[in-house]
Amino acid sequence: MDIFDRLKLYGARLERQSGQKPQEQITNQPSPFICPIETIVPGTDRLTEFGPTFLTNKIFAPDYIHGQVGLVTKTGMDMMAAWGKSKRLTQLKRSQIAFLDTETSGLAGGTGTYAFLVGLGFFNVDGFNVTQYFMRDPSAEPALLAALNEHLSSFQAIITFNGKSFDIPLLNTRYLLNRFAPPFTDLDHIDLLHLARRLWRDRLASRALGDLERHILGVLREQDEVPGYLIPQYYFDFLSTGDARPMAGVFYHNIIDIVSLAALFDHMANILESPEKSNLPSLDVVAVARLYEENGRLENAADLYESGLSAGLPETVYYKTIERLATLRRRQGRYDLAVALWEKAARLGSIDAYCELAKIYEHHLKHSEEALTWSLKGLILLQEKMLPKYVYQSWQKDFNKRIDRLRKKGVHESN
Repeated sequence: MDIFDRLKLYGARLERQSGQKPQEQITNQPSPFICPIETIVPGTDRLTEFGPTFLTNKIFAPDYIHGQVGLVTKTGMDMMAAWGKSKRLTQLKRSQIAFLDTETSGLAGGTGTYAFLVGLGFFNVDGFNVTQYFMRDPSAEPALLAALNEHLSSFQAIITFNGKSFDIPLLNTRYLLNRFAPPFTDLDHIDLLHLARRLWRDRLASRALGDLERHILGVLREQDEVPGYLIPQYYFDFLSTGDARPMAGVFYHNIIDIVSLAALFDHMANILESPEKSNLPSLDVVAVARLYEENGRLENAADLYESGLSAGLPETVYYKTIERLATLRRRQGRYDLAVALWEKAARLGSIDAYCELAKIYEHHLKHSEEALTWSLKGLILLQEKMLPKYVYQSWQKDFNKRIDRLRKKGVHESN
């Protein structure tokens, strides 16, 4: 490519002066389109007022299973809507929800990065469709954006994976640079990466989409897969040589990302809505319980915490879960249940448990002798633990203050 074409790759809006010839014409090189994209990926041109953009469409039947998971949500989406702060998700038809993923000229973002391939998944009477918009050359970006904008007008919500940090800001920038109004403003947006981190942070070392495919969905990609970090170079090579054959793997990568996104959304909606019916590992049960608690469904959260504890948890998670459930019971005013849980935590060596028991006995159960006993026991345990100095001093100050106050009231340690 000559300097003119290279500048266009980075978003420059240039026009050749009359009579100027590109380098390949000057050097009599062959036409770059030696293996055009339509010979590799079946598709057609979509004509817009800004010119054509290439698109392809693939349909997955309604009964298609992606790994171990279907694509059709079988339960309601109340919890998904509550977590995603979407006011209208529960009211939408399946056909009003779009799933979006992009392949870009770089992974760092910025104004010089653009999306050369945009995949859009959606449901219709035929099943789950994935339409992919591709620009053969950066000069065709306005046509791609216009065609995508027209399609997005049919939807009310959009689902992405890391889209809030990458895909949508990047597309918004490209729309603005091309003097278009971005089409995402009026769409409810749910980014599944953030939910994946909440659900599987204790069970999976990585919550990248590829790892979720293997460990959650049971999906293994085919040999056509192209690693994400190679995709920008594949596109630049295509622009340079006109050979679209390596791009088949890029299209495959994008379409599987979209289908995995829909399957993951289905799976997440199901386990959030009906965790007791989803045969979840205990770590997942406790993770869902935390989401229930944060959304004010305290009794449901308590039941899930109990279920997770009964099924068995790793030591650190077991301890934290007891503390969360005990705190929840205290918030509910169920002090008898909170005391039983804090006593269990105290037996595991929790300094917090001794402090919480002292508070409950003093302020809620009005049993000052027990409050003094737990404070004194907590002070003894504190001296046995190897803690950073500032942590030790903070706990020591708290216990001594409570002990002094109770003794000034004439309270004596219970037998």
